Amino acid sequence: MPRRLAPVLLVFLVAFSACRREPPTLTEPGAVLDSLLSRTRAHYEGIRGFTVVTDDAVTIFTREGPDSLLTFSARSVSNDSLQQPVALSYALPNVIALVDALRSTARLAGFDTVGARRVYAIESADPAAFAAAARLLPGLRAARIAVDAETFDLLELRLTQPAGDSANAPVVVHRVRYDDYRTVDGLTLPFRQAAITEGLRALIPEEQRIVEGGNLALAEERAALLPPGERERRLREIRQRKRYLTEGILEDEVVVREVRITTGAPPPAAPSLSPAPPASPNGPPR
Repeated sequence: MPRRLAPVLLVFLVAFSACRREPPTLTEPGAVLDSLLSRTRAHYEGIRGFTVVTDDAVTIFTREGPDSLLTFSARSVSNDSLQQPVALSYALPNVIALVDALRSTARLAGFDTVGARRVYAIESADPAAFAAAARLLPGLRAARIAVDAETFDLLELRLTQPAGDSANAPVVVHRVRYDDYRTVDGLTLPFRQAAITEGLRALIPEEQRIVEGGNLALAEERAALLPPGERERRLREIRQRKRYLTEGILEDEVVVREVRITTGAPPPAAPSLSPAPPASPNGPPR
């Protein structure tokens, strides 16, 4: 190598190394929660409303007021010509409520992985206090959120609780995963959400397993005769139900197909984050 090129190469390697430097590791749970709030604030800053289109529904979100930066009212209608009101199809992660409920009892459980992402695992050291703050039913055994260690997006909420009041009641784990974050016209949303409930097999009577399993086999034969789009949707529902019967796992996934931003002047920026009523994932997610 020519001697005169060595200093140039050294400068290049130093600059390249600086560009690839890992973000600093946070050691306090409060710092992770603050970063999560800041990241979520940036997702919705200046957005007055938007519409999310999924396979089955259209969900319209409207900012509730100028001082409710992360609080949107939402309603869903069927994704067809009738546009009938339906159950809420796509829900925003209620980050403010989670952080507010976790703040006083949070502990940093270290690093973990969700999918292929490295995450901070934040757990509640007092699940009963978290349940009371989040307005959940009593009996919660554990509460945890997973925060992306690089982007500080919320990737998972996990709650563990008994399926009944008896001491021998099976333990059920509810997980909500938020994945595939994308930005559309300044709004960042998870384009894939999955609600998963595990540990239900012991609650399914054997008779139900046999009878419903036979009915699903017949339904699978009929579904094979449907038009392609409807066939795939119906077969997916049948596979999910079979998994529930055989493994005791309920799973429901929502994939965003389109996002449209509401036009018009946005409301004034909020001076502070205003807590929103928390969603209560009591029982299996739908």
